[in-house]
Amino acid sequence: MVHGTRNTKTGNVEYGVKTKSYIYPGAPHGHWAFFPFLKSGDKFRVEQIEGMGWLLGKTPDPTKVVTSAKATNA
Repeated sequence: MVHGTRNTKTGNVEYGVKTKSYIYPGAPHGHWAFFPFLKSGDKFRVEQIEGMGWLLGKTPDPTKVVTSAKATNA
C-alpha cells in the first residue's frame, strides 16, 4: 500500500488530479470501526460525509450525521 499511495500522490500532482486527505495521528487503520468509543471515530464519520460531498460537488449538513456508535439489541 505504501508504494501505491506514493505513486498515486505523484500521479495526482503530475496530472493535476485534485485529492483530499484526512489524517488521524496515532489512530490505527479502521479505528472508527474497531474502537468506536474514540473521539477520532466521531471526527472520521463527519469527515467521511464531507469528503463524499466534496467528491460529488455537494455540501452535506454535518448536523444530520450520526457521529457516535450505538449498540443495539438485535
